[in-house]
Amino acid sequence: NCANTGLVGSGNYKDSVAISYAGGIVGQIDYAAEIEGCNNTGIVYAADGYAGGIIGCIGNVDLVSDILVRNCVNEATINGEVSYVGGIVGYLAMGQVNNCKNTGDIDTDIEYVGGIAGYADGAFIARVTNEGSIKGKSDVGGIVGQINGDSGTSSVDQATNNGDVLSATNGTNFFGGIAGESSASITNCRSNCSVVALGSSGYVGGVVGSMASGKKLDTSFFAGEITAGSSNVGGLVGSGSGATISNSFVTSSSMINSNPVNTSTLCGSGSTENSYVLTNGYKSEITGSTWNRAKWSTTSFWTLQNSDLPILKKAM
Repeated sequence: NCANTGLVGSGNYKDSVAISYAGGIVGQIDYAAEIEGCNNTGIVYAADGYAGGIIGCIGNVDLVSDILVRNCVNEATINGEVSYVGGIVGYLAMGQVNNCKNTGDIDTDIEYVGGIAGYADGAFIARVTNEGSIKGKSDVGGIVGQINGDSGTSSVDQATNNGDVLSATNGTNFFGGIAGESSASITNCRSNCSVVALGSSGYVGGVVGSMASGKKLDTSFFAGEITAGSSNVGGLVGSGSGATISNSFVTSSSMINSNPVNTSTLCGSGSTENSYVLTNGYKSEITGSTWNRAKWSTTSFWTLQNSDLPILKKAM
């Protein structure tokens, strides 16, 4: 139950000397710990990388076994000049982020940038919300820039992103409404935003920019607009060859480069199962459609609404 209201950094914000591991509450954690009920309203700036609204860096995959960040909120701008910047955690290894929210903007020209975590490995992210605008050069996501399972099982579940995902000038590679790049399962996610990636290369998706073979995206949706310089772009996933993309939808008002998304543009590469473009995504259409809707209409995660998009019951 800690709170910070002051600048975390040194000097005059971007004129500060090079520091790393900057967090609104904690700079770095390497061993088992719980951070709960904390709030940050002070600008966090790390000129040398690893910046987070609550924690700059959770870890070292060789040391960490159990770190939990729960019920925390960041309301401030987060920035860094080197990689790993997140609204809650800059770098997350072998830990959990649960029931946290970011409303602060991130405006960088670096890699691994996310509304909740910049980079995650062997990590669980659940019941989280991002409201801030997220800008970076590569591996940029509304929830997580890149999430890997190299050091253990990883997942994103019950996440909502309402903040725009933007590329820095000539930004390349991986941009997504939820995750820029994922080799972890992503389920029950709501991406209601604009995704703008102007570089001529890379992978851009309304939910995930690039999803690794053997991983899954399930019971998630995108409602928004994508502007991309790359041809590897999809309403759900930019690149998903070998991945399982199922039970998900894009609203028909969603656009890719000013063109309505259709069933052939749900994935830039790869294929989908039981995934569609729905007129509005409202309760009557989901429960009345012929596709496999069981996870939407009977799940304990979603509330289906008569005149608006589905909302997650337990997201912060």
